[in-house]
Amino acid sequence: MSWSGGLRQAAAFAGPMERCLKLAMATADRTRDGAEGSESYRKRQLRAFAEARRHSRLVMVLRNAIPAVCVVAIATMVLFTVFDPFRKVETVAVVSTEGITGSKITMQFPKLSGYKKDLRSYDVTADSAVQEVKRPTVMELFNPNARIEIEKDKYARVTAASGVYDSSAEKMKLDGNVMLKSDAGYDIRMEHADIDLKAGAMTSQQPVSVKMNTGSIHADTIEVEDSGKVIHFRGHVVTMFDAVDTAAADPAKREADDQPSGAGIQ
Repeated sequence: MSWSGGLRQAAAFAGPMERCLKLAMATADRTRDGAEGSESYRKRQLRAFAEARRHSRLVMVLRNAIPAVCVVAIATMVLFTVFDPFRKVETVAVVSTEGITGSKITMQFPKLSGYKKDLRSYDVTADSAVQEVKRPTVMELFNPNARIEIEKDKYARVTAASGVYDSSAEKMKLDGNVMLKSDAGYDIRMEHADIDLKAGAMTSQQPVSVKMNTGSIHADTIEVEDSGKVIHFRGHVVTMFDAVDTAAADPAKREADDQPSGAGIQ
């Protein structure tokens, strides 16, 4: 074989070998790309699975937590309503409407009921009342009559010529021949009074006269607190107490006074 013939055979053999090498390299590239794509797909699957698992846990937690929160909230509201001593009990109004004139409603024999902060009751009635449509919580009363519980089965009764009752503040202003009579044994008379029904308090900046079983008190102003347990008199205060017969009040002393006195002579 000549040198030129060997070169020709080598060139002829090199062509197919080069094609095979290129095909193998292309196959390897596709295999590597496929492997990389498969690995990326698996990673995406793992991430999606982790996200789904986290979502499932969140749904499970919320499914258990929401009813528990609702139960706690309802229980809290019930406990606050039952045991809160300072809660405001809604005032109940019972009225008989007579007519409407302009923006005012006239009522006959209105009755309003509520509770003080110590949960003792009060009732307010009147011969008639007028209410502004734009001020539904305020009522003008004519010949009002209030009964306020001061102790168990003991009441204070207040009457006047006129008054204004505010149901939102649970306060009442009275004018004209205001009289307060209490089962505790005192009678108060004045021309004006501001009454806080919820707090069980009353004030008057005009002269006041008080009659008790043992005497009387006259003063320029009066302030009643704690449903009559504390009463302050201010200004020119004049107090008069009835004289008490100590002998009549003390049977032992009366018996001693009835015994003859003196010493016998031997």
